[in-house]
Amino acid sequence: MQILIALGLVLILVPPAAAETIYVSNEQDNTVAVVYGATMTLQAAIDVGRRPRGMALSVDKKTLFVAEGDDNR
Repeated sequence: MQILIALGLVLILVPPAAAETIYVSNEQDNTVAVVYGATMTLQAAIDVGRRPRGMALSVDKKTLFVAEGDDNR
């Protein structure tokens, strides 16, 4: 028996990330926060689909991949 688990995937194009840039998934408000690590200040809150969970930054640091727990698109 095969079980298929579908997760929505959002691609966010981001400017080149410096080491001090932190991305935080906010499941409750369906956003990804961009935080400047040196001062811990919020730089942006990006609307994504429902319940963003897993994230991965591309090797060239230009694209953030966000897996969504409750979206199938």
